[in-house]
Amino acid sequence: MIISETGADALAGYRDPAAPLFSEERQAAFYEGQAAALERADYVRGIAAWLLYDFRSLRRQTSAQGGFNRKGVIAEDKATRKLGFAALAECFRRVREARRASGR
Repeated sequence: MIISETGADALAGYRDPAAPLFSEERQAAFYEGQAAALERADYVRGIAAWLLYDFRSLRRQTSAQGGFNRKGVIAEDKATRKLGFAALAECFRRVREARRASGR
């Protein structure tokens, strides 16, 4: 099984330790939770984040989205890495190490 199209919205620069919706902390926590779950799921062979970059999506008109799909781990400027970027990289590292340790 491969987990695809997984992710959480985050508005680049919106930081809040309480991790409310659309905060970078919430996106990072989402990927951290994915890593924890995948370490225990030996039947899962891969994961693919829904988006690398935020992109224009005119149907998304909440105050946080502002016409963008914000599930990318890099902002629409193609340069700003959100907290989710490092969390996703750590997710990949943890899953890879768990697989190696178990011989899977």
